[in-house]
Amino acid sequence: MALTAADLGAVLDYARSTLHVQDDAQLPTLLAGLSRLVGSDAATLTHLHLRTQDEIALPWPLNRLDPAVLPAYAELGHTHPLRAPLLALAADRAPRLAPLRLSDVLPTRRWQETRLHREVMPTTTDQLCLPLSFRGWTTRAITLSRSEGRFTDRERDILAACAEHLRVAVGRTRPGSGHRWMRFTPAVGTAPAPAPGNGSRPAPVLSAREREVLALVAEGDTDAQIARRLGLRPATVSKHLHRIYTRHNVRNRAEAVRLLDRRPTGRGPA
Repeated sequence: MALTAADLGAVLDYARSTLHVQDDAQLPTLLAGLSRLVGSDAATLTHLHLRTQDEIALPWPLNRLDPAVLPAYAELGHTHPLRAPLLALAADRAPRLAPLRLSDVLPTRRWQETRLHREVMPTTTDQLCLPLSFRGWTTRAITLSRSEGRFTDRERDILAACAEHLRVAVGRTRPGSGHRWMRFTPAVGTAPAPAPGNGSRPAPVLSAREREVLALVAEGDTDAQIARRLGLRPATVSKHLHRIYTRHNVRNRAEAVRLLDRRPTGRGPA
């Protein structure tokens, strides 16, 4: 989606504000400004080890976390729907780090059925996660949360336009050096995320419909042709492809087709 001149002007103004960030005491202001720009209720800067699930997090607003749910988060944090896509990006050493949208990975109804939503994040309707960097299995990421509705493509693209400025600004700070940071350690007995063996990548989770769409893409069909063959609307086909691109961080149809060559690990959202 093309951003308007007003959108780009707002991104530029925000980019200028990131130049003043020199230490982690200024990070809450950075997160607050980003929340206003994109349109979120809360933001978190996270340093997360995707294998052990050890996490250091700086939330904004600083008082938004209910201490009563922190033990449940320590137990259930590893089940967050965005952890698997982040793990795949870490394994791929992906150079292009685009925002990940929770609603692209898991339909709203299924998100609401998770224990993480019920016990820890009952008011969260959608999230946008921007991975800033990977060092081994550790990612540094900013996550925006919303308590009403879903993030739009425009809001996702605004966050993407800020990515490099955020990467540089956050890179100047030292994680966990101030009292505002919170440390989460997985509960005893929590299984770490599986690491890809022998240099392989985690197999993608594709629904039956997504595999049908990709099979026809592999044959060279256009969205309109796929829609006719499957009895769908072209817009629905495009939505399936966009979800695949976002969830698996692929850039085009050719890269998406390669996902068919890897055995699926489970049933994905239709």
